Amino acid sequence: MGSMGLKGFKSFVIGSVTRYVLINSLKPILVVKPLQWKTMGKLNLLFATDGSEHAVKTGKFLISMPFPEDTEMTILNVITSPYMDMPDWLHVKIEEMGKMEVAEIKVEELKYSEGIIDDAKIDMGTRFKKITGLTRSGDPAQEIITVSNYLKSDIIATGSRGMRGAKGMLGSVSRDILGHSECSVLIGK
Repeated sequence: MGSMGLKGFKSFVIGSVTRYVLINSLKPILVVKPLQWKTMGKLNLLFATDGSEHAVKTGKFLISMPFPEDTEMTILNVITSPYMDMPDWLHVKIEEMGKMEVAEIKVEELKYSEGIIDDAKIDMGTRFKKITGLTRSGDPAQEIITVSNYLKSDIIATGSRGMRGAKGMLGSVSRDILGHSECSVLIGK
């Protein structure tokens, strides 16, 4: 489906067909942003995965789609910092107290992220010839948008837990990506 591109408070108050369908659909949704399709060439996909069941199902859906043979895929996993919701001064203090523990946790998170990417590469390798893996750390939606812009992605694919009703209105990573991406977005369910 297409998107009118309403952003910010206006899209929340007025609502949009895309948001409604996104919240209530049980099927994957591809939201096409038309300005992007001025020039065609090889497709550049960004598959953002956290290794969850929803992300794995999105990956399987991607494999089934008839993308051109020369489509390039980047698999991205974002490590969410345990300090994300803390004030800067507090996480600096905590790091000073337990630098070794923090370093060990970061190593484990990186290993876990590499495992997620390796598993996705195995699945995606059955369909896509050129696959790159990438791990970032931070706010998932922001990192996905930043990487997508840097790579000039044509499509961002991500899973969604599929929260419906009032919970679905509160926002999620997939809806943040949809609202802020410059490219089309595939949200798996």
